[in-house]
Amino acid sequence: MMGIYAKLGRLLLAVVAMAGADRGWAAGAAPPPLSLYGKLPGFERAAISPSGDRIAMVALHDNERRLIVVDRNNKLLSIQNVGNIKVRGLYWAGEDRVLLRRSETQSLGIGFTADKAEFSAMIVIPLNGEKHNPPDPAP
Repeated sequence: MMGIYAKLGRLLLAVVAMAGADRGWAAGAAPPPLSLYGKLPGFERAAISPSGDRIAMVALHDNERRLIVVDRNNKLLSIQNVGNIKVRGLYWAGEDRVLLRRSETQSLGIGFTADKAEFSAMIVIPLNGEKHNPPDPAP
């Protein structure tokens, strides 16, 4: 599996190559296809652990949005699909837990002054093998 840093490096090289491509157009070379201009980068956000030994990122991997955690040697520690959720923040709680802040728009019922509201939640992703157990509901 190609390392995340290697993939990001190749993306950067492609951007640099495109920046220099305009010189070739003047010499009669064909411009890149129009679809290339609309392609967004496959990287959204990242957070470095307090020690600097780990990186958590939300990026495209195999054409799916995923939360990817790697160590300083590019060893994959965790990879999880995030789908289409609205990721609003990525943080660390120590070295063994990644915090992913997400939000969701909810329709409100009758009696509210607005039709919809945005609600946030923090998802705790343990990296030390612990299972995440949601707290018991209040009695």
